[in-house]
Amino acid sequence: MVFTRESLWALRKEIVLNSLFIADYRNSLNIEPQMLCCFFDGFLEEVETQMEEEIPGFKDAQFFDYLPAYDTPDRLWNYYSSIESELTTWEPEVMEAA
Repeated sequence: MVFTRESLWALRKEIVLNSLFIADYRNSLNIEPQMLCCFFDGFLEEVETQMEEEIPGFKDAQFFDYLPAYDTPDRLWNYYSSIESELTTWEPEVMEAA
């Protein structure tokens, strides 16, 4: 499945970003929660890198203060479009007729 910007953001809104619990990555598309956790962990690493580059004097302790401004559909789409991961090639399972 190739996500669109809108469908990727809808998926993002279904999960609890940065959760320690894999169950918080369950989703309506039945994508394996562990896969989503890994994908969104990578997104957060990219966001932190962007914060370090764009915010003068940025400190790790400020990450969650700035996160709402960086957790956006455009940044998520740019991350998704720039990497290769299981999620970028994920296809839904097709149920065979009996």
